[in-house]
Amino acid sequence: LTQSLELNKISIYKLEEKPTKMLGKSVSIEGVISKIEQKERIAIITLLEPKETEVVVFKNKPNLDIKEGDYISVNGKIESFQNKTQIIAYSIIRK
Repeated sequence: LTQSLELNKISIYKLEEKPTKMLGKSVSIEGVISKIEQKERIAIITLLEPKETEVVVFKNKPNLDIKEGDYISVNGKIESFQNKTQIIAYSIIRK
């Protein structure tokens, strides 16, 4: 069974304009990593495009070979956690 996933490429500005309308949507976004914060079960990547947004990566994903300063493309789903809009990553590709 193959499932088709439709991703909308967005700007962080668009995400900030209408965050509640975007919740649950699958998106693609690109930017530069300004910070990576390692937690017990997740990593939080702060992405600049040119404003900041948080990308959450669950650690059950394969190890990513990324670091601060890398330009990446993220495919994921927009969610809200503690009144902050975040992108839960499906995949991350270093460009």
